[in-house]
Amino acid sequence: IMTASWPAVEEARIDADTEARFGCFQELLKGLREVRSRQSIPPKERLDFEVRCTPAAAELLRPMEPYFA
Repeated sequence: IMTASWPAVEEARIDADTEARFGCFQELLKGLREVRSRQSIPPKERLDFEVRCTPAAAELLRPMEPYFA
């Protein structure tokens, strides 16, 4: 059994932009996985897709483009 206390969060390391970007990325990835599941598309099969979103969401997702490949 561990007796160490849970690590404290360093408030200075919290980046709201990164949190928002990753949250948007997670939601998009979740949607893609749902489509794959419903359409029985294997995970390794290439899936071409387009994203329709607000300009703000597009700006959040743009740096994440390489991760969708």
